[in-house]
Amino acid sequence: MNKTKKILVISILVGLFICFPSISVSANAPMPADHLSIYITNLPEGAVYADLLIKIPKDDSNYVDFQSSAYGDDKSLVKEIANYSKDGYCSFTLHYKNAKSNIKIERAYNENYMVKFCCGSEYREYLTQYEDLLNNYRNFKIALLDKDYKIISVSDSAKLPKDIPSISFYGDVEYDALENKIEVDTMVNPYFVFFGSFLSIIVMIISIVTEFLVALIFRFKGKQLLNILNVNACSQLIMRTLYLVLPFPYLIETVILEVIVYTVEFLIYKKRFADVKTSKILTYTIVANTFSLLFGIILNTFMFA
Repeated sequence: MNKTKKILVISILVGLFICFPSISVSANAPMPADHLSIYITNLPEGAVYADLLIKIPKDDSNYVDFQSSAYGDDKSLVKEIANYSKDGYCSFTLHYKNAKSNIKIERAYNENYMVKFCCGSEYREYLTQYEDLLNNYRNFKIALLDKDYKIISVSDSAKLPKDIPSISFYGDVEYDALENKIEVDTMVNPYFVFFGSFLSIIVMIISIVTEFLVALIFRFKGKQLLNILNVNACSQLIMRTLYLVLPFPYLIETVILEVIVYTVEFLIYKKRFADVKTSKILTYTIVANTFSLLFGIILNTFMFA
């Protein structure tokens, strides 16, 4: 391995070490909705706060007996909602570990009011909670409380959609407190359509250019470079499509797809570049794809930190 290639490998290891804390955000994942918003109509008199009730057993790793939150840190003041456990439902804000909620009911528009959940200060923070709700705690109820945190009413149960959240769920729930009716908005998320698509195109271009430049460093020439461009363009397009189809959390999708890309590209290059040493093809595939992955992680880190 010559000096240039050694420098590339060392750069990859350093880059992975630096970016490791950010890998919880997938390098090429589309943007999801930013939080769960509950819009309330026909708000009863005296209702000041609203909380999300979810089914989370006490032996769940995300369950906490009580935590300082939007309610404050005095358990005696919120005893009723803190102890609520009918039909297995309990307060998301008080019992889901590190829950981020804005429980104060605010006017949204006209006679509509709003509260928000999974609204952490950072992209990674609210994305984790938001995904967790859709994957593991879909059943929910809505509790309305007065100024002293006493429960006024609790809605019937409803379900969040179990699907790819960035496409099929915009993050909005409408609750008619008078009719006790909950509607989950499953409209296409326009934020994903415009911003997510634009970001995916940018990441795709960066990935193709990166792997092409690495190919130049590895002294691939002529038809070999053209093959590399074609293979990368195809793999990027297929990867973007699979991100929209696979139902797994973003990090798992990224790991699965990257392993497939590394393997398939190596096998294609090995077949097409019969006169090139296998060790060179393997090294190039690892270096090029890892640099591409690093750039995607760095881009997401700066965009969504």
